[in-house]
Amino acid sequence: MGCRGHRKRNGLAAAAALSVLAWGAAAEAALIAQFTGTVTNVPATLADGFDVGETVTGFYRFDETTPDTNGAINAGTYLAIDDYQVQLSGGYAASAAAGEIGVSLPATGAYRYRVDATSPSGPDVSGFALTSMVILLEDSSRTAFGSPALPVSLDLGDFDFRVFGLIFGEEFVEVELTTFAIVPEPATAALLGLGGLALIRQRG
Repeated sequence: MGCRGHRKRNGLAAAAALSVLAWGAAAEAALIAQFTGTVTNVPATLADGFDVGETVTGFYRFDETTPDTNGAINAGTYLAIDDYQVQLSGGYAASAAAGEIGVSLPATGAYRYRVDATSPSGPDVSGFALTSMVILLEDSSRTAFGSPALPVSLDLGDFDFRVFGLIFGEEFVEVELTTFAIVPEPATAALLGLGGLALIRQRG
C-alpha cells in the first residue's frame, strides 16, 4: 500500500512538473533587458525637467523568438518589445507598450544595436512632448556581433558608444549607460524553477 502510494505521489509530481515545463516551453520566451545610466547632457530648453548627473534606471521586455522583419543579410529588425519603462532620479518617468530592436552589421563603420520605443508616454517638459526613447550601442571594432540575429546577451564593454536618449521633438536628453544586462523574465524563471523542484522531489 505504501509502495503504491509512493508511486502515485511520484506520478503526480512528475505530471505537475511536466505541465509547468510544457507551459514554459509554450509561453513567450520573455527576456528582460535592464539598464542604468547617468544624464550627461540636457539642452537649455529642457532644463526645467532634467539635471546633468541624474541617475536613470530602466528595462524593456522582449520575446527572443520574434522573427526578423528586415530580410537584409547584414541587418535585423525585431518587433519584439511589449514593455519599456524608464525612471529618472529627479522624478521623470516614461513608458511604452511596444518597441523594436535593430541589429546592424554594415560593410563599413560601426556595428550597431538600437532599441526604439513605439509611441512612448511621458509628461511634457516645458511644452515639449516626448516623442521617442532610444538606446544606441555602437562597436567600432566590429566584433560585438557575428550575425544580425536578435541578441539574448550583450556585454556593454564591447561597445565604445553606449547612449540612451529621451527625445522631445528636436531636443533630447542624453544618458551615458553604465550597466546593461539581459536576464530571464522573473515570472517565467520562477515557474520553470518550480517545475525543476517538482522533478527533484519526485526523484527523491
